[in-house]
Amino acid sequence: HNQQPTEPKQSTTTAEAKKADADAVKFKAPTGIIKPKPLSQMLADMHEEENDPPPQKMFQKVPHSGQLNLTKGKSCPQKRECPSSQSELSDCGYGTQVENQESISTSSNDDDGPQGKPQHQKPPCNSKQRSKQRIVMAMVDKKELRRKKLVKRSKSSLINMKGLVQHTPTDEDISNLLKEFTVDFLLKGYGCLVGELHSQLLTNIKIPIDTSHFFWLVTYFLKFAAQLELDMEHINAVLTFDVISYLTYEGVSLCEQLELNSRQEGSDLKPYLRRMHLVVTAIREFLQAIETYKKVTHLSEDDRLHLRRLQTQISSTEDLRCLFVLLLRRFNPNLHTKQYLQDLVVTNHLLLLILDFITQTEGDTSIKMTEHISQFATLEVMNYYGMLLEDFNNNGEFVNDCIFTMMHHVGGDLGQIGTLFQPIILKTFSRIWEADYELCDDWSDLIEYVIHKFINTPQKSPLSLPKTSLTELTKEHNLENTVCAWTQEEMDTLYWYYVQSKKNNDVVGKIVKLFSNNGNKQKSRISIIQQLLQQDIITLVEYDDLMKFEDAEYQRALLTTPTSTSTESGIELKNSSTFAKPSDDIQILRDLIVKENKEKHLVWLQKILLECCYIKLILKNCLQREDRQNLQYVMEPVAYHYILKNKSIPVVQWNSDQATTMLYQPFVLLLHKLGFQLPADAGSIFARIPDFWTAEMMFSLARKLGPLDKCE
Repeated sequence: HNQQPTEPKQSTTTAEAKKADADAVKFKAPTGIIKPKPLSQMLADMHEEENDPPPQKMFQKVPHSGQLNLTKGKSCPQKRECPSSQSELSDCGYGTQVENQESISTSSNDDDGPQGKPQHQKPPCNSKQRSKQRIVMAMVDKKELRRKKLVKRSKSSLINMKGLVQHTPTDEDISNLLKEFTVDFLLKGYGCLVGELHSQLLTNIKIPIDTSHFFWLVTYFLKFAAQLELDMEHINAVLTFDVISYLTYEGVSLCEQLELNSRQEGSDLKPYLRRMHLVVTAIREFLQAIETYKKVTHLSEDDRLHLRRLQTQISSTEDLRCLFVLLLRRFNPNLHTKQYLQDLVVTNHLLLLILDFITQTEGDTSIKMTEHISQFATLEVMNYYGMLLEDFNNNGEFVNDCIFTMMHHVGGDLGQIGTLFQPIILKTFSRIWEADYELCDDWSDLIEYVIHKFINTPQKSPLSLPKTSLTELTKEHNLENTVCAWTQEEMDTLYWYYVQSKKNNDVVGKIVKLFSNNGNKQKSRISIIQQLLQQDIITLVEYDDLMKFEDAEYQRALLTTPTSTSTESGIELKNSSTFAKPSDDIQILRDLIVKENKEKHLVWLQKILLECCYIKLILKNCLQREDRQNLQYVMEPVAYHYILKNKSIPVVQWNSDQATTMLYQPFVLLLHKLGFQLPADAGSIFARIPDFWTAEMMFSLARKLGPLDKCE
């Protein structure tokens, strides 16, 4: 029977980490050692480990970027080691990893290997150096022997049916059969299946396909391929930019679907939560596989070039970088599991390591690491990092390292130490400090610095955090709480107020006044119009008329105030033919936004329009997938997949700043005047660019927003 992917589960395990070789690789995350799970045991070799990994300190610092200089302390073992028993890399409920990749066999009947008991035991403490060298050579020889057997097996058409010899197979027989199938599947069917399923998901839009199967295939089997160090030919269809691009698109799509369904009372959110977790773990295994294959010695030069190009493409993809900003902002402890949060933090860390590697080796200045990291420097995101650090005893070294590294960037390099002044973080820091656990000096310095700074910084107001709610996309600033949030009573009252105000010249203004007179919280005009549409009190035509009235109100207010012809950034409006008419609606709104120092949001909008324009032109030329892989500039996943599927393109508010902008009335009016579909229009979370807009229309609108040479 076909087994459906199950719910994400939280796994626990004993975790150790291999010591990073600082001379060989400057920034390398310690590789987690994962608990043996059922299928891992099926793949386990009959030979024991030759020697145990060396002990390691509790936290090993792994900086992300050379641009973010972290203070390094003197390393000295001054505190006792912290035990760890939490799984460092989850698989969303599918147990897979083994304790050491050397222990995976390629067949259940190892004809070429030694028989009987394991020959290589842990050497005694007084072993001579040459004995250790022999053991190392034996491990290398064993790995090479295993690789040759895999190559031979991949060319064979025989399948070992050892498990079916008996009429009533034992558990061991079934285990052997599953092990044989897994290895054969990886060698002869995995890449083809992933490639074909990915193609079907992109082309057969009308046929419903459960995307969980695709996410699970990447999450579950890619780690085995990496552990066995299969030749790249077997996973070339998996380790592609198209696959990671699709996973990024699905991450955004599922985030919006989860938000929409959470607003419907009684809606079952489990399928969305499960898929969301699988997307994150699939991206994690994808990035981890790249790191593993970078160290494989038998790769050809073409394979190495492929991996290098893939890393460059990943580092150039802004949507992928920002996806984890969005998902961390959207985390809800009332719905999501702690394991999901851990996977978010770990996967983001792996991605930052790749960004750092490309920045360091290729000198890519387009990756602004400081600017990117600053998106995580909010009270809310740091609160979630603090929640994860609470369980530092069981997290494992690598997870704790990911948490401390981000906190070090935020509190040290960015100077946003105030975001760490939260009870959940300060209490955990105190527990770690008082327990006298062994720490990397950098983390000791960070804890001491934060506690000292907190004690010596006068607090102006009590520490407070926004309420956690999945249905509030812009919860960082609580602006929606004070102006736009609607209680059930207010929604019920709105219809009666509308009936009373219907004959008034300013319908919305009258409703605002009625709410105010009856002691309700202040309501913005835009939020009232959107709520009227959401409750089907007005039609789309009436909604459009009301929005046009809002435009006219702004025009009248602004025309009485002289507007400058140049901005702080030096943009001369008079030089552009687009802004020739002083009464142009778009110019008036744009001028107001610039005047209030919010020009960067116009640039953000320009970038989205130009990206969509670029993708429309590429797809119009009907380039083959292979040719699209070699484009000089990557196509951002969200815009690419929505355009490919002929759907309206979402304007995703990745960070809190962008989310707040969508509550800024002049910006919302500008979107409406440009022809964007507002969330209330489209019944969605994000505003949207209509799918029928041509590349020429998008380019024209981008020019209306300002000089294009200012758009980075």
